[in-house]
Amino acid sequence: MEFPSQADYELLIYTLPQNHPDVISSSLHLYTTSRGTAVTRGSVHFRNGLELRVSEVVDFTAGRISDYGYTVFRGAERIRWYDPQPHPEDASLAETFPHHLHEPPDIKDNRKSAPGISFTAPNLPTLIADCIALGESPAAGPSRTLRERDARYVVDTQSQAIAVLLTLEEYEHYLDLLDDEADSQDSDLAARLTQAAAQPTGGE
Repeated sequence: MEFPSQADYELLIYTLPQNHPDVISSSLHLYTTSRGTAVTRGSVHFRNGLELRVSEVVDFTAGRISDYGYTVFRGAERIRWYDPQPHPEDASLAETFPHHLHEPPDIKDNRKSAPGISFTAPNLPTLIADCIALGESPAAGPSRTLRERDARYVVDTQSQAIAVLLTLEEYEHYLDLLDDEADSQDSDLAARLTQAAAQPTGGE
């Protein structure tokens, strides 16, 4: 299947909440870095409480994703991430090489193959489906069931306040802070994304 044009990719990104009922909000933006090349950054929030943070470099001239980093959070806990760093020594990852995911236990070293993740097609549909499935796992549990107590608070099943509802302006500022913090903590990913974005495209 042909990789989408930049216009079609933007349509995919900017209509996630409208096209996916399980997505409650998205701060994903596509930033053009050079002719035919762009960076996608932001977060997708799901009704099940999960957050998907996205960083990827897209080369529309070559029709591929040059590099990416996708991380799934449940609250402040990082419960999964996806990356394309090759591990040829691990035969269990051969099916989707070099694409794989990390998840608990021992999340750093516990690698699994990542069906549906590639450089040659948009990964968001697979990531959204994975996040919905993760939210239905036992780890999500009834203790994480949320309901509104009033206009500003969210409580758990014991009526304990666990979150504060934000205005859109407050929420966007919060996401900007999270993105800045994540970028500063993941220097390896930031370096790879910067290097990939700086490479000349095939059309230049």
